[in-house]
Amino acid sequence: FDKVAHEMMQESDLVPEIPVDLEIDLTQANDKLLNSLDRFRPYGPGNPRPVLVASDLSVVGYPKVVGSNHLKMRVRKDGYQIEVIGFGMADKLKEINTAREKISIAFVLEENVWNNNRHLQANLRDIKVSD
Repeated sequence: FDKVAHEMMQESDLVPEIPVDLEIDLTQANDKLLNSLDRFRPYGPGNPRPVLVASDLSVVGYPKVVGSNHLKMRVRKDGYQIEVIGFGMADKLKEINTAREKISIAFVLEENVWNNNRHLQANLRDIKVSD
């Protein structure tokens, strides 16, 4: 089995892919979009949360690791900012260097309520530093 698989598979077959549902401009990541996406509930194994992509973003300030292994940062485009949290994604910090290249993110838009404060956040699925 291993021999046949090795002969048939290419390196690109081993790269995980994230299915993306919609590419948006970051300014569209708002309550109106979240309300529209909520119409597709309930989410679960047969109906995963929609994954969005926003590109040409700037990192605001300095990304940091929070908790034991979570990446937290803010991104901006055209004056609009959103908080980004990547659970279990602290290793992605090394991909964002201090030169501040533009990045693209794949994320799930969600509402975060903490200490009675509500805000939208991007729950990170992946990050790509622009070429």
